[in-house]
Amino acid sequence: MPGGNYFTTTAGWPSPRIFGQDYSNPTASLTMFAFVELVKGCVYNESGWGDLPGTQGPLNAALAEQDRTRAADRWAQIQRDQIENGGLLVWGWLDWLDAVAKSVHGLSAGTAGPLNNYRVLDAWLAKT
Repeated sequence: MPGGNYFTTTAGWPSPRIFGQDYSNPTASLTMFAFVELVKGCVYNESGWGDLPGTQGPLNAALAEQDRTRAADRWAQIQRDQIENGGLLVWGWLDWLDAVAKSVHGLSAGTAGPLNNYRVLDAWLAKT
């Protein structure tokens, strides 16, 4: 669409599109990301991708796939479609720093977020 139409109802939205910057903790998986930001009617469908024709069939197939190889292929296609047609711009990735006091034990680093996605169930304090 012409750039001048992006912020208007001509863009196909019930109200003009908004533009902003989000910050959020990383999601644990592509599946979680899909349920939060891509599935039609999801709570954070900010880009409107879930409302585009032809997006939900491939997404539903990726979500339902049990075979790991086929699932990887399906999710790769979803990611390619996000790059080509999605409305999210990822400008950077935050490196997490896991650090706690020496008296805190039982916590570990993880890929889902700080302190293994704040899994503090296993933490305990040592007497100093």
